[in-house]
Amino acid sequence: MADRMSRPPSTESTAPAPARAPAPAATLSAWFAHSQLGPEQACREWAESGVALLPLGGRFDAVRLPEALVQAAVGVTAPQVVAARLAWLIKGPVVYDGRTLGGSYYTLMKPCRDRVWKHQDCAPRLSRGTYLGVPRLDRTEPPGPYWIMRPRFQGDLCEPAAVAALIGLGQNADAPAARRRAELVYQSYLAHLDHCSACQTETGPCGDGERMRRSLRAVRRARSGADTS
Repeated sequence: MADRMSRPPSTESTAPAPARAPAPAATLSAWFAHSQLGPEQACREWAESGVALLPLGGRFDAVRLPEALVQAAVGVTAPQVVAARLAWLIKGPVVYDGRTLGGSYYTLMKPCRDRVWKHQDCAPRLSRGTYLGVPRLDRTEPPGPYWIMRPRFQGDLCEPAAVAALIGLGQNADAPAARRRAELVYQSYLAHLDHCSACQTETGPCGDGERMRRSLRAVRRARSGADTS
């Protein structure tokens, strides 16, 4: 993978893009409800049980990630720490359902109909012909499915490349600790870079990006030392 820390100067404006204000819950709920032909059905299900069964493959897909794979990817098992590291890595809505064997995370993802999903055996992409139980937006704890990370605006979905990178981290769980730490910080930085115009041009002030770059340099030095020891 090419190192994106070095970029040519940009001729575009270097002013950081303003933060996007979170959308009202009613607006977000309506966006999800309209994945059904009859959105009122989703509203009834949310009111009655807190979870609506929504069809996939139209507005969004979902990738089912086994809990063990996610924990291996982020290197921790504590739920709150897992959630914080997922927020760094993929920056999109995630639902957790502990009713399945071992528990599953569902990343709501942009449909990628024109590409083959290479991780179908270990982290299947669920699309057309499949339904997902999507919790009401205020459901952020068990019982039943609940939000680990809620959507922030209409169409806020995980990038397929970010989800694939997370799966790669989980599958590489047996790699030396220094290498895994470097890859985790690197993927976190890439996820931040995709959403930060200041870091993309390397001229605007961004405290989060600078801290990530310092962390990346530190773990690369540590990895270099571990590889030569």
